[in-house]
Amino acid sequence: MSVKSLFSPLDAIKFLFKKPHTVRVPYEKKEPTTRYRGVHVNDWEKCIGCGNCARICTCQAITMVPIDTIEPKPGTTNLRPQVDYGRCSFCGQCVDICPTGSLKLSTEYLIVSPNREDYVFIPNLNRDSGPGTGWESDIETHLLKFDKEEMPKRLPEERKKDFDPVILGFADEQAVVEGYRCLGCALCVDGCPTHMFIPEYIENIREAKYKDALDIFFKNNPLPEICGIVCTHNCEDACIYSWRGQPVQIRYLKGFGASKVDNYGEVIKVDKEKKIGKRVAVIGAGPAGLTLAFYLRKYGIEVTIYEAYPEPGGMMRYGIPRYRLPEKVLRKEIEFIKSTGVEIKFNTKVGREIKLKELLQEYDAVFIGVGSHRGLTMRIPGEDAVGVIQAADFLRDVSMGKEVKIGKRVIVVGGGDVAMDASRTALRLGAEEVIIMYRRRWVDMPAHEEEKREAKDEGVIFMT
Repeated sequence: MSVKSLFSPLDAIKFLFKKPHTVRVPYEKKEPTTRYRGVHVNDWEKCIGCGNCARICTCQAITMVPIDTIEPKPGTTNLRPQVDYGRCSFCGQCVDICPTGSLKLSTEYLIVSPNREDYVFIPNLNRDSGPGTGWESDIETHLLKFDKEEMPKRLPEERKKDFDPVILGFADEQAVVEGYRCLGCALCVDGCPTHMFIPEYIENIREAKYKDALDIFFKNNPLPEICGIVCTHNCEDACIYSWRGQPVQIRYLKGFGASKVDNYGEVIKVDKEKKIGKRVAVIGAGPAGLTLAFYLRKYGIEVTIYEAYPEPGGMMRYGIPRYRLPEKVLRKEIEFIKSTGVEIKFNTKVGREIKLKELLQEYDAVFIGVGSHRGLTMRIPGEDAVGVIQAADFLRDVSMGKEVKIGKRVIVVGGGDVAMDASRTALRLGAEEVIIMYRRRWVDMPAHEEEKREAKDEGVIFMT
């Protein structure tokens, strides 16, 4: 035994001369340190149950649990975070990653309990008595990128003179930046009518794995580049960023990814010679008929499409102007579907050239996908007068290359996307003044905001 270890106990004698620390009775509340972040508070009205807080937690302290009393709305779930404070390190990353700002750390309350079960709970606002001084996300210094990458477009004064595409497409760098905004929560999947696997294909796009992304597209959508230009992008309405910023541009990312693969046949393999002895007739070569035909051919079912018009595409060709949906994109995807062995008989209207009864006798099944090419009527005097044209008929005639006389001053009645297409097409045909008349307010127009802004930028006058 060393001399030092022998005399070490005597060092405790110094405490005889130090002032003792007294714990007051009754209990006196101690103020936390200025760096104490507190415990979680969650505003259930703002929380959408995306689960990003649980995914980012490195301690696995957060679990998303269903709340039966919450009725989920579109783009939300009834899941709410449950925190285990035996695991939580109070780092605040869950607060920083919360896209709606519902989650924070507050010092406004304390948890004092001898039961360890009490330290696992679902935070809500009932525990909070004020804004707190713990840890809140600030949109100015946030981990997330709330602003989208702007899609490059041609200038209004240039694009309104022709039918060339308005959008120029993302640069590779822009697509990567926009892709990395996606948090992978998959709420957008519920908003998509076809339930495409959005987080999966965005992950591949931002890593430049375009063929892998295309393979994911085709699991439930054989027209990805077309949809990546003109779909209604309901998925973006469900995007978590739309609560406190601008949603990820899912539509344009999809179109970008599909545009990077010129030959779909190199990725999507369909045996053209495969036949299982079943035959299906499809009436209409629009998006529904073409989609069905592709997936039937994958199973080896022979498909014949009967199309009344001279070209395939339906409303994609005869309703959407070429400045929105370029001919080369339309032809690229339809030609691929045809290459799988789909036969299309053009200028064949069922009920005129061939009877439906004949198809039912000849084929194992018949699918009717004729769409709706008719415009809406207002049922008022004068709507059948000379010079009054249905917008759907007008757009179809222009797409077919027919001569359409519209004069110098055009009035479009209505406020939907078709009205925007008709007004902007009239400008491109040489109309000097185009006016959109709508019976309600600008905000009540059913057309997408992007379509309304582009029409206004090009010089269309709105009377609401």
